[in-house]
Amino acid sequence: MGAILDIFLEMILGLGEMVIKIFLIIVPLMIGLEILKGYGLLEKLTRPLVPFLRKFNLSPHAGVPFLVGQFLGLSYGAGVLIQSSREGKISPQEMWLICLFLSLCHSLFEDTLLFVAVGANFFVLVVFRLILAIGVTLLFSRILLPRRAG
Repeated sequence: MGAILDIFLEMILGLGEMVIKIFLIIVPLMIGLEILKGYGLLEKLTRPLVPFLRKFNLSPHAGVPFLVGQFLGLSYGAGVLIQSSREGKISPQEMWLICLFLSLCHSLFEDTLLFVAVGANFFVLVVFRLILAIGVTLLFSRILLPRRAG
């Protein structure tokens, strides 16, 4: 009975440590993003993304849901994506491409930090996720969206 209790105690302590690590990673990211959003800085931060988005034939309006998906993941990014679509800022094809990219490479910072906290290699996670997402999305962007002028 003592061995089972020791295992259970070790499990509880390990879980507690992991919850603290997750809290220390996610809470500052969410607070930071809310501050950026509150001061209207999120749109300004997406301006440097415009040349990158053009490679995928995406409009500048795709920058906000793309950036939010990169920082906070699919759930929060999907909410911003749906809102952008309802407001008519992005087309259904652009929405599909953003969903494709984010399904392959979302929460790039948050997820990566969480996996690094449990021993994963930061470089391998980031590079391979980005390469896969960029390659697949470029391929589908050529199929779904015609080349934009300018």
